[in-house]
Amino acid sequence: MIYVEGFEVNFGWFPDGTPALTDLGPFFGMLDEMSRTFDALGNKTWYFTDTLSIAWIFGNYSEMPIVDMLARHIKDLGYKVELTMPYIPNARMDRKKNRITEVFTLKYFAEWLNSLGFEKVMVLDPHSPASYMINHLEIMDVRSFHQRVIDEVKPDYIVFPDKGAQERYANSIPGYKFFYGQKVRNWKTGKIEGLDIINPACVPASEYKGKKVLVIDDICSRGGTFTHTALELEKMGFGELVLAITHCEPTIELGDVFKHYAKVYTTDSMHYALQTKKCEAAEKICIIPYGAQYPYGGEMSVDEMRATCNLPAKEERGCAG
Repeated sequence: MIYVEGFEVNFGWFPDGTPALTDLGPFFGMLDEMSRTFDALGNKTWYFTDTLSIAWIFGNYSEMPIVDMLARHIKDLGYKVELTMPYIPNARMDRKKNRITEVFTLKYFAEWLNSLGFEKVMVLDPHSPASYMINHLEIMDVRSFHQRVIDEVKPDYIVFPDKGAQERYANSIPGYKFFYGQKVRNWKTGKIEGLDIINPACVPASEYKGKKVLVIDDICSRGGTFTHTALELEKMGFGELVLAITHCEPTIELGDVFKHYAKVYTTDSMHYALQTKKCEAAEKICIIPYGAQYPYGGEMSVDEMRATCNLPAKEERGCAG
């Protein structure tokens, strides 16, 4: 899904499979009207800011040319443009082992993004430091998501599935004793074959058995890491398990995550979070809205935006639509 200034952009596809951007929706309709509106002194009316915000709530790669053409179109209209992109596509492909047979897709994605000349690119909880290949990168604070989940779940302990997650998040979640996972990986296949739970605070088993655990990380695909984490926690005798992941991919439904976790909390950083879900996904996934697509703190109606821009209501102007 793609938004401009908080309004969803309409787009479709021509029969040959190319993007059809022939009616961009209500926000651009308002811009069009403003271009033909004059104030009492005879000056042309302009939008109240010289920078327009595109928000890309990632669904799939077919949205790339839409973002590209929208950014160029907005610049052609005389505005600067910035991008809010909570989830970074290609985030996992942040390095390559073989320079011939593997493609460093994050690098080339960053180069494409940089070519569009965004004033800033706002992201949420990036998976890798390699994300800084994106120019003018700004990171939204993920702590509010974690805190809302903690307030709702009220866990006894926090578990990070690997050392990386522990290093990213532990200092921002004070007051909890935590455990972290150490993956057992087959380096030939790249698959995780197991996981050891490290107990740095040396919490005795008598204290943690039967207690509620919140597992925190940034991204989930099929959830193999979280399944291995859950299996080990269950062996250790922990009680209810809850998972909090910033970015949730639709492939979570193909794995075994729902067999082990009572609830899965995530944000609306990806289109999947906004879609209607079925069966266990509908019952167990809880969305904590971030609302990153709304640059002014929340969703606005067309009439509210018109009032902000000092445009009269449409019925007052006798305009249809």
